[in-house]
Amino acid sequence: MASKGQKFNCYSAEVKLAVVKERLETGAPYFEIAEKYNIASQESVLKWCKSYQLYGEDAFVDKRGKADKSVSTLKGRPKRNFSSIDERNNYYSLIEQRNKELSELKKKRSRKKKLREARNQIKNQIKNSKTK
Repeated sequence: MASKGQKFNCYSAEVKLAVVKERLETGAPYFEIAEKYNIASQESVLKWCKSYQLYGEDAFVDKRGKADKSVSTLKGRPKRNFSSIDERNNYYSLIEQRNKELSELKKKRSRKKKLREARNQIKNQIKNSKTK
């Protein structure tokens, strides 16, 4: 657990990649590689190797805070300025579609909640009838 005021080491993607490639090529123990590259923990080297095996070189690219437009064009703040009327209409149609999907999802959740409550009431009635 981290203590107050503790400093954490941040290693670049190039260092992580070099460490992982050396580990895979030489098969040296994790603690030796950690000492060689002045890495605080051998657990870091182990995690880097596992993530490299799963995702390849993309494992070390920092993707935090970068919204991907291919996932949704509605990420971030609402758009105010449009270059054309078609773009504006398309944007608002996407918002309407998203709102419909959200309302359907809320309806499904409320139905499930009502069913769950009804089942619990029946179970309680059965328990009460057995205890009498």
